[in-house]
Amino acid sequence: MRIPEYLSSNFKIIRLDGTTYDMRECGILVKSFIVDSPSPVHSRETIEGRDGFIDMGTTYDGRTAHAELQLMSVDIPDFALFRNEVFRMFDSREYFYLICDAEPGKRWRFKYDSKYSIEQKAKSGTFSIDFISDSAYAESVGRTDTDPVDMDSDAWQAVGGGLVMDEDLIYKWSQSSFRIYNGGDAIVDPRQYELIIKFEGASSGLQIKNTTTGETFKYSKSTAAGDILTINGPRVLLNGVSSLRNSNRQLLRIVPGWNDIQISGTSGSFTITFGFRWLYL
Repeated sequence: MRIPEYLSSNFKIIRLDGTTYDMRECGILVKSFIVDSPSPVHSRETIEGRDGFIDMGTTYDGRTAHAELQLMSVDIPDFALFRNEVFRMFDSREYFYLICDAEPGKRWRFKYDSKYSIEQKAKSGTFSIDFISDSAYAESVGRTDTDPVDMDSDAWQAVGGGLVMDEDLIYKWSQSSFRIYNGGDAIVDPRQYELIIKFEGASSGLQIKNTTTGETFKYSKSTAAGDILTINGPRVLLNGVSSLRNSNRQLLRIVPGWNDIQISGTSGSFTITFGFRWLYL
């Protein structure tokens, strides 16, 4: 049974294998979907004889959300079949992505946090689900190296998603000085979040510097035209083979807003690509 759009806070579930479940099309009315605020974790230190405490910084815990739903089956005998399909949709032995219709350019990485019961009343049944994520952030559906970053792409949140109107957002360059834009609310740190930098071309003593953060990646081994050097999180690969020992092991982070990048040590033409998702509070 299809649910009228005006009745629902609808969302989609996308499993890691790409299987997609649209709640409305599956006969599930989403009465509400509420994302909780970030949960701060404060580090504090106290000193004997001194009032108050020393603030040692704050991080965010994982994120939680809550949904109120109503299952509507075709008839009473089929209710158990619909219920079992719900169990499959939200199977939490692995994470799944949740995309709310109200913000189609953002996705949450969730599992459900505790058991739930679907109470049957004739052809329908109401239930509540508590979601939990190991990340404090939602992320953009699009990734900068695979999806055009503009208002016309469904992969990015057009309203309130960090897009800018006055400049083209480019993530593949063939020059030694350029800017990379992060429209999210958080630093993309490759120790924790996906950041793939690919350099293709000849070089000797290659250096990639984010002058905004002061971080510089250095590669001591020469590369030839057609070689692909990939910095994928803490891994450094030359043509798919580990080459971390030939680097200074310095990771580059992408801060919110504009990041000024400088490349040196290249020989001839080259391309460099930055692939990451924007992170949202």
